[in-house]
Amino acid sequence: KDGQLWLCADQAKQIWQCLAVNAAFSSDRDECFRWFGKLMGEEPDLDPGINKEFFENNILQLDPQLLTESGIKCFERFFKAVNSKEEKLKAKHRGYVLDDEDLIGRDYLWRIIMTSGEEIAFKAIELLIEVSTAIGPHLQENISTFHENFINDCCDKVNLSYDRITMLTKVIQEATKEQKELQVRRILEADIICRVIKVVHEYIRECDRVFTGERMSLSLSRASRGKHICIYIRFQTNGRQLDDIEVTTHTNETIISFKRNLLKRLKGTSIENIKIDLFNNNGEFIEISDERHPLSMYNIR
Repeated sequence: KDGQLWLCADQAKQIWQCLAVNAAFSSDRDECFRWFGKLMGEEPDLDPGINKEFFENNILQLDPQLLTESGIKCFERFFKAVNSKEEKLKAKHRGYVLDDEDLIGRDYLWRIIMTSGEEIAFKAIELLIEVSTAIGPHLQENISTFHENFINDCCDKVNLSYDRITMLTKVIQEATKEQKELQVRRILEADIICRVIKVVHEYIRECDRVFTGERMSLSLSRASRGKHICIYIRFQTNGRQLDDIEVTTHTNETIISFKRNLLKRLKGTSIENIKIDLFNNNGEFIEISDERHPLSMYNIR
């Protein structure tokens, strides 16, 4: 009753081989993912001493295309637990900060992004961005080098797929009969390029979001005028009733800039005297966490 019995290495490997690797039904594999994910909860039932070995010799050897939603959750728990124990990720508040970019399982995470189903790949992208943008003090000292390495890694993957597409296109053009298999491979390589570009986009977007310093120039995502939108302003004052007005703006305008422009239109004197509550068309309140963010950050479109 008061004892604690760990699931040991041999038994864990046997269960994984039976249900994940050699599953008779896909539901067996999904249940295996769920079960091993639960083993890595707040009170783990898997022997902590074998986490790294099990992760490297079993989970990282599974075909990424077999992963389901439960599978990527299972991978994420092992990925964070193993790298945390190796002090590559360090727990902070409710998340982790990156202390060593050479993460165990990082190459496999990229394989998930490039070869798994679309939904699973996007969840893997979220995980990669999460651990790659929460930078610890050690890596912050050379943050420019870190950014450069990350972008170069993505560019190398794009160039590799582009070279394969070029080679496949040449073979298809020179072939005397239709090459359906090669055409499929070419489409898959193009999909890989799209996914890697998605990684770069999300990486830049998240770095831009968490940046708190003063800018000499706008980020590229906001350097041009965004999509044209109209916002209807309804006033609530203690004095005379003011008519509703329609304000024209764009999605790349920041909340603070929008308030300044509204102040000019109302011929006010202090931006501190204006309190703006934003609501969607369905009446749902939009919570503003940082007035330096653009309107598009809050899905005001």
